[in-house]
Amino acid sequence: MRVARTSIAVGSLLVAALLVTLAPASSAKTTVSYPGGCVIVLSKVVALPGDQLTVSSSGYPVGAPVTFTLRAVTPPPSHTTLGTATAVANSSGTGTATLVFTLPANLHPGLYIVTATGVPPGQCDPSVSTNLNVSARQTSTTTVATGGGTLPRTGTDSGLLLQVAFVLIALGGLVTLAARKRVARVRVDS
Repeated sequence: MRVARTSIAVGSLLVAALLVTLAPASSAKTTVSYPGGCVIVLSKVVALPGDQLTVSSSGYPVGAPVTFTLRAVTPPPSHTTLGTATAVANSSGTGTATLVFTLPANLHPGLYIVTATGVPPGQCDPSVSTNLNVSARQTSTTTVATGGGTLPRTGTDSGLLLQVAFVLIALGGLVTLAARKRVARVRVDS
């Protein structure tokens, strides 16, 4: 029975680790809840200049205007009004305001704060915020070689190698575990 539980635990750990390793890196959404029931949700945590994002905030009276702003934490300082949305009724009986916006193409990389400001009822703060990390957009450049040859490609994409290494380490752990169990079984039998 103990062997079965250990095998299930090791197998579950292996599957979870493999799923984490093989999952694509993404900019998952972020949800920040405040006392009193106010919430702000941003569709991405990391974005590029020019990306389209969705921000929503709930806890406001139905029909109330909610203004969304973007403020830079890292230099250069900037403060941009993204837009205003009207809170519509949601399942909790309060209003949710949602705004789809595009980050300015000339936005400098760095940490930003997205804020929703309205007139919430009860204990909610009038402003709720969440962080947004803006990364630098990769630009491609073309280099003209005058020597007549081409430049060699250097570097490698190590993502696949890391995944294979992780799987091999996990398999080595399973083989070691099986060998230890076999040795323990032989000791018990003799």
